[in-house]
Amino acid sequence: MADVEFMNSLIIHLIDGIVTDSNQKTDSYYKKYDKEFDIMDQVEDRLNRIFFLIEDIFYNNLFNTKIFYRKNYFWTLFAVINHQLFGSLDDEIERNPDFNDEEFDENIHSFISKLSLFEADFLNYEFGTEDAISQELVDFDKFHRTRTTSKDERTIRINILSNYLA
Repeated sequence: MADVEFMNSLIIHLIDGIVTDSNQKTDSYYKKYDKEFDIMDQVEDRLNRIFFLIEDIFYNNLFNTKIFYRKNYFWTLFAVINHQLFGSLDDEIERNPDFNDEEFDENIHSFISKLSLFEADFLNYEFGTEDAISQELVDFDKFHRTRTTSKDERTIRINILSNYLA
C-alpha cells in the first residue's frame, strides 16, 4: 500500500504542483477524478518522461547515488526534474535552460555531474566531513527528516536542489 500512496503523491504533484500530502487530500483527488480524468494523457506523458530520465540517470555509469533511492529524496528529485523540464512550479524556483524538455537529453551528463556534486557535498555534511557547512545543506537534510509531506518544507527542498543545478 505504501507504493500506491507514494505514486499517488507523485501524480498529485504532476497535477497540482507542491501540496501538503494527507490521506484526506488523496481521497479528494479520488473523488474529483472518480468519473473522468480528462488530463490523463498529459499526466501519463509527464510521468513517463520523468521516470525514463530518472532511469537514465540512475543507470548511468557516472552516477552512483546513496541518497536519491530514499523515498523522500526521490520525491524531491522527481519534483525538481518535473520543474526543470516543464516549468511546472513557482517562477521563483530556479530553472536551468539546459534541462528543459527540449534540451535535457542532450545535457543529461551535465545534470548528472551537478547532481553528483550536490550529493557529494550533502554526504560530506551528513557524515560530518564538511568543514564549512552551508545552511542549505542543513535545511535539505532537516526537511527530508521532518515534515516530509508539508508544502512549505517540500518547496524549500526543491528550491535548494534547483538552485544547485542552475
